[in-house]
Amino acid sequence: GDCLLAAGFLTYIGFYNHTFRQILVSKWKEILEENSLPFNENLDLVVYLSSPSERIAWKAAYLPEDDLCVENAIILKRFNRYPLVIDPSGQATKFLMANYKKQKIVRTSFLDSAFVKNLESGLRFGNALLIEDVENMDPILNPVLNKEYQTVGGRRLVKLANKDIDFSPTFTMFLVTRDPLSAFTPDLCSRVTFVNFSVTPSSLQSQCLNKVLKIEAPDVEKKRNEQLRLQGEFKFQLRELEDQLLNALNSVTGNILENTELMTSLENLKLKAKVIGEKAEETEKVLMQVEEASFFYTPFAKACSKLYFSLENLANVHFLYQFDLRYFLQITDFVLMNGKKNNLPELEDCEDKSEAKNRLVPLMKALHRVVYIRTRRALKVNDHSSWGLRVAQVFIDSHPDTEFTVKDEQLQYVLRGKGFKNPQSVKGGIAKELELSSIGATLLGALYSLSGFENIKDDIEMNLEEWKNYRSGPAEANVPNDWNTGEAQTEYQQCLESMVIQKPFRPDQMIRTANKFIETVFGWNLAEFNANAHTLRHIVEKQTDEETPILMASTPGNDPSAKIDAVASEVFESGMSRKYQSFALGSPKDYDKADNAITQATKKGTWVCLKNVHLSPEWLQTLEKRLHRLKKDPSFRLFMTMEIHPKVPVTLLRKSSIIIYEPPLGIKASLQRTFNTVDGERVDRAPEERSRLYILLAWLHAVILERLRFCPIGWSKAFEFSETDLLCAMEAMDEWVDKIAKSRSNIDPNEIPWSALHKMLVQYVYGGRVDNKYDTARLESFVENLFNPEAFNEKFSLASLCEADEEKTGDNSVGRLGYVSPNVDGKKIETEQLARVVQVDGNKLKIVFLENYMVLGKERINLNATENWIEENTFRTQQIQMRPVIIVPPKTKYQDIRKWVLETDEVVVSNPAIVGLPPRAELMILASRATIMCQQLLRLQDVETGNAQEELNAILSASPDEHNEAGAVPQWMKDLRTRSAEWLEDFPKTMEKLIEKSDSIKNPLFRFMRREFTIGAKVLNLINTGLGHLVQFVDGEIKATNDLRQLVQELSKELVPKRWNQYTMEDIGVGHWILDFVKRIEQLNEVAQADYVTTPKPCRWLGGLFSPAGFIAATRQYVAQANSWPLESLILCVEIGEAEWKPNSFIFEGVVLYGAGFDVKTKCMCLTEKTQTPLPPSRFIWRNDDIDGVSKSREWKDKAPDVCNVSIPVYLNASFRNLLFDVSLPVQSALPVETWVQRSVSLSVWSN
Repeated sequence: GDCLLAAGFLTYIGFYNHTFRQILVSKWKEILEENSLPFNENLDLVVYLSSPSERIAWKAAYLPEDDLCVENAIILKRFNRYPLVIDPSGQATKFLMANYKKQKIVRTSFLDSAFVKNLESGLRFGNALLIEDVENMDPILNPVLNKEYQTVGGRRLVKLANKDIDFSPTFTMFLVTRDPLSAFTPDLCSRVTFVNFSVTPSSLQSQCLNKVLKIEAPDVEKKRNEQLRLQGEFKFQLRELEDQLLNALNSVTGNILENTELMTSLENLKLKAKVIGEKAEETEKVLMQVEEASFFYTPFAKACSKLYFSLENLANVHFLYQFDLRYFLQITDFVLMNGKKNNLPELEDCEDKSEAKNRLVPLMKALHRVVYIRTRRALKVNDHSSWGLRVAQVFIDSHPDTEFTVKDEQLQYVLRGKGFKNPQSVKGGIAKELELSSIGATLLGALYSLSGFENIKDDIEMNLEEWKNYRSGPAEANVPNDWNTGEAQTEYQQCLESMVIQKPFRPDQMIRTANKFIETVFGWNLAEFNANAHTLRHIVEKQTDEETPILMASTPGNDPSAKIDAVASEVFESGMSRKYQSFALGSPKDYDKADNAITQATKKGTWVCLKNVHLSPEWLQTLEKRLHRLKKDPSFRLFMTMEIHPKVPVTLLRKSSIIIYEPPLGIKASLQRTFNTVDGERVDRAPEERSRLYILLAWLHAVILERLRFCPIGWSKAFEFSETDLLCAMEAMDEWVDKIAKSRSNIDPNEIPWSALHKMLVQYVYGGRVDNKYDTARLESFVENLFNPEAFNEKFSLASLCEADEEKTGDNSVGRLGYVSPNVDGKKIETEQLARVVQVDGNKLKIVFLENYMVLGKERINLNATENWIEENTFRTQQIQMRPVIIVPPKTKYQDIRKWVLETDEVVVSNPAIVGLPPRAELMILASRATIMCQQLLRLQDVETGNAQEELNAILSASPDEHNEAGAVPQWMKDLRTRSAEWLEDFPKTMEKLIEKSDSIKNPLFRFMRREFTIGAKVLNLINTGLGHLVQFVDGEIKATNDLRQLVQELSKELVPKRWNQYTMEDIGVGHWILDFVKRIEQLNEVAQADYVTTPKPCRWLGGLFSPAGFIAATRQYVAQANSWPLESLILCVEIGEAEWKPNSFIFEGVVLYGAGFDVKTKCMCLTEKTQTPLPPSRFIWRNDDIDGVSKSREWKDKAPDVCNVSIPVYLNASFRNLLFDVSLPVQSALPVETWVQRSVSLSVWSN
């Protein structure tokens, strides 16, 4: 039995991780028991298959000290088929090179020009061969792998290509891949022995424990190693004595009892065995004492393991976040070595080295600080909070003090929006008063159910007004009456409690509280970390070596290569030209130059910078393999710059030290960047008007970039606007200005081709990459407001705030809006036009019409062609003004502009209203970021049981009997089974059927609803089947399938299973997704019961349909068909708050208005500080434009009306990714259209 277990171990076990190996061995033992084959229950395969001396030799050859690596070393020694080693960390390669040094092991690769020569030499002379990067196997190895030997005249030969090569029996070969995701063909798998050196949590914990013991407790480590050596020797001696005994007994002839010599020999052996046995027992006792001493440092090792696998999980957040084991072990070594010298801030007060208990927690804090800071520079700014929270969570989980903890239920609520109990129901009136969506109400219900929060329900109901004010209050608003559970003992526990309350009420406050949580857990100051960030030179000289390329990734259009040039200049000074080379990649011609430069630099120890490497992803794969093999001078450094791009090889990312370069955010920072980049001589070139145009362009560029920060309300998506756009626009402007100026020092602003400038900026330079007509309209409004002759007025405003004059002063100051009848060629036109006051001189007003052109008959008239001075009494004042905020500088020389930028008030220009957005837009973005932060933190969690993914697959592959006997199903899966059963109870088993009549097919609503019911039935069936199988599996009734494995993995991570996701939906947790889907099915059943397709009068949830845009298209056809109207003449209008059905209308609920409010009195949209307003059930009515003239509401013959219509977009949800259709909404005509456009006023039909 022992032989069978050992044989199976050597043959099959190498591919799997440590956990799965244990599960397999236990399964094999069960099979042996079933077949009545005896085996040693306590068999230690490591001891059985290796000797102590071998293990000591392996340790001396740099084999990591953990069970997994020792098992792998055994397989590498006893293989029959040549090993294929999976070695992402490089530890196996290092061990093999050291262990087979006497056999003159040669390291090569298929890409090596001398590969065939090395292979022939190894085969002939019996050397060892280590072949790297075997992802693409060379067929030349087939005869060797197949062991196709032939004997000719006493010589043993193997055919290599067309040659017969002598084969030495001492030849051995190791195939190595560093890519853990490599897929090999079944043919190859059958001819090699897989040996997996991928690190696991338990193996890494063991390695890190050995590291910390060597540094912090060398006596304990020395004693432990000595006892392990003695223990091994004693076991070896006992085995020898057993062999001697067997030999003595075997050699005896005649009567054993009469053989005096034998009896004496047996007596001696017995005495020796007794002495050795006693000594072995003593070593066991000493070893237990040593293990107890080393157990003290287990929290440090546990933290190391958790931190590394959190780094691995960062790849689930963004493809760029790749870190290898070498990176982490360098940090661990740095902390331990500096800790030994008390050279860390955390250990400054630890003077007595012998007091280990005073050093452990400071050492752990130092480890977490260094890991956090060094990793943070490789992350985007928006991902810092989630990474910091994960680091803090690891510290709390690993802390030796059991009192240092947080409530897991509260943490799970922050992560998943659910505690350990079922959510309570929230009264409809409370949810409505607090303006909570259905998911918001579910979150609040789950909050009611958290232990410690039972009383918050009563507090909310009793103090509803205060909670309403908190929900809609300023950014720094406090929880009403400082409500808390009273259970938090520390500041960080109080922070977590605050995050729990903020999740349903004020998610915009969560990031600030999360940062405070991180600071209070560690006693850090994050602002200090930002202020004292390591310089690039420090990183190059102190934190990287010749083996680590430095990869600087940036957002599109931002080139960090200037920073590298500056460091090279600083380090090499006058010798820079000889010791630093840079190359811009992009074409194959550049590759040879770069290859040669790198080869030379590795020998000479110089620096090389490769720019724009994202343009050459295929070449980078070759480069990474070359870098891995090249011997490098310690002074060599390789820098690479790239835009963030998904096709850069993962192996290169893992090998590199990544620094993400994001330019500073904000209007002021953008202006400074522009005028630091542009040469002063260029700005000051004649004519003088050029510099004013540069200011306008710089401001436009700053506004465009700043609005990117507010996606999706700034722009509907993150368009790749960059500094290149700015430079292109400057070039075009210079060309036009130079043509007009003809060497003059001044030009007339009216000579500038403003229309051409508008077209260039809107359609080509910036607008070329915009694919949403409403984004184009936003861009156009900014361009037209800035680029016009008025921009050369002395007090031209770059930014104005549109404000209602609530005090109704009616004074006609600068910025006031009003209506004026234009005067063209001395002739007064009765049609009033909206105008803005730009200058006041006594009773005279200088105005600018907001619409540059109007059509009079067949003529198009430019209303602002000349200066417009009017009498004050001809200006019909409106209670709205465009208050100037940022005035263009009076002097526009280069130095004057830089001074103006420097003196610009950061607080003023950081107001979102400056770029046309609602004042609280920042809070909306913070709320969105908080949701993403929680999703990311969930992705960074450990695999449920703390082991690798294969354990899950092992459990899922277990037979039903094993669940009951061995308890193979872990608690987390049982919890998942409970949730699944609850979901199944909530789900209807079937759906109602649509009432179909003979002429139903002619009804557009019926055709649409039939598709909806098909999708609903399909998804419902998938969910019921999937959850049903999951429950049956956990109950031990069925075995797992691949689909079930995938389902369990996705549900355990709170992800919506891909098979269920048959329609476009917001990225939310699976719990909320299921609640949402149940509501959709219930609505479809109501549609069938009420025969909605025939009489579409009841109120419906538009966002609850699988295709809202399709339904609106169907309603359009329905109305056109019913009234015999042409489709193209129909315009969809919204009458907010009107829930009574009228012909051609449909009543919808669940609609949210963004960027504006709704005035119940005037029944118009109005300006508000709120970013979103949930609307009551409203009437969506189709109007015939040919009859009602909806599109001509802004065209009038004389006096302007008080109300007109604007067209706004309707999106699926708050992500603004899915534009569905347009609707027409009433607004006050005195409010400029640009205000609604720039505020990104829109509707969504679904909200979370």
